[in-house]
Amino acid sequence: MKRLAWIEILNQHGDVTVRHPVYSWPVNIGRAYHNDVMLDDPYIAAGHLEIQPENEGGYQLNVLGGINAMTINRKRERHQSAKVSPEDIIHIGKTAFRIRPVDYNVSPDKPLPRKAMLRNALGLFVGISLVLFEYVISRWLNYDREEKLTILAVDMMDMIPWQFGLTWVGFWAIIGRIEVGRPHFIEHATLATLGAGVLMLIGDMSSYVAFALDSSLLSYLLHIAVVPFIFGLIIYRHLCLASRINHRMIGFLVAGVVILGVNISDLKDKWRYEDDLAQMTYSRTIGSPAMVLTPGQTPAEFIANTKKLKTIVDE
Repeated sequence: MKRLAWIEILNQHGDVTVRHPVYSWPVNIGRAYHNDVMLDDPYIAAGHLEIQPENEGGYQLNVLGGINAMTINRKRERHQSAKVSPEDIIHIGKTAFRIRPVDYNVSPDKPLPRKAMLRNALGLFVGISLVLFEYVISRWLNYDREEKLTILAVDMMDMIPWQFGLTWVGFWAIIGRIEVGRPHFIEHATLATLGAGVLMLIGDMSSYVAFALDSSLLSYLLHIAVVPFIFGLIIYRHLCLASRINHRMIGFLVAGVVILGVNISDLKDKWRYEDDLAQMTYSRTIGSPAMVLTPGQTPAEFIANTKKLKTIVDE
C-alpha cells in the first residue's frame, strides 16, 4: 500500500515525537479506537477531527465533535474548519501536530558544528582556573607582610562562593531542561565561571589600574560600562542556551535591562550623597609608588594645587 503523507505529533518545543503514516483519505483523529490516529488527550473528543487533501496541495480540516474545536499556529481563534499547509501547526486539546506529504522538500543537511569551548570540559577547566587565579591575585593584593605566605593557601572552599555558583548554574540548567529539552549544564557552568572570573578580576584590579594611570575616570568607566557589558553578555548567552526566543530579541531585552540597571545604580549613588563635596572621586586603594605609570608633580605644583583646594573648601 502506497504511503501518502505523515502526521507528525509535536512536543512543547516543536520537536517531532511520533510520526503516523497515512495510507488513505480521509484521516480521522480522536480518542476512540476506531480513529486512524488515536491520541490519549482528555481534552480531545472521541471523534474530534477529519482531514482531507486539497487539490492545491494543502489540507482541509473539519471538526467532527467536542467542545474545544482547534486552533492554528498558536493563535487564540478557535476553528470548526480550516485549510492548512504543511508548514502550519494544528492544536487540538493539548496536542500539536502537522501534516507533511511524502514528497515534502526537507532542508539540506547541516555541517557538524565544531565543538565550541563552552561545550567541553576544557572550557570548564579554564573557567574554574580563572576563578582560582583571581582568588590568588585578590589575596596577594590584600596581603599583609606581617602575615605568613600561607595566607594564600587557606581553605578555598570557604572563601569562594561555590554554593552560589552551583545554584546559579543549576537554575539555568533547569530552565533549559524545561524550555528546550536540554540542561546544557557544562555550557552554563563554563559561562558562569569564565564570567565570574573576569568580573571579579576587573573589580579587584580597577582601583589599582586607576591609581597607576592617575585616572579616577578609568575606574568609573570600568564600573559603569565594561562591567555591565560583560554581565549583560553573560545573561545573553545563558538565555540563548536556555530558551528558544529569537537571539536578536534576547539581545534587545538584555540591553534594555542593563541600561536601566546602570541608570538606576547611578541615580542611587547620586541620591546617597548629601552635598557636592561628597561626590568627589578618588582612588580608594593606595598602591606602591612603583605602580604609578604617569609623571608626578613637583613640590611647587603640589603646594599650588593644595592652596586652590583650600580656597574651594573654604568657600
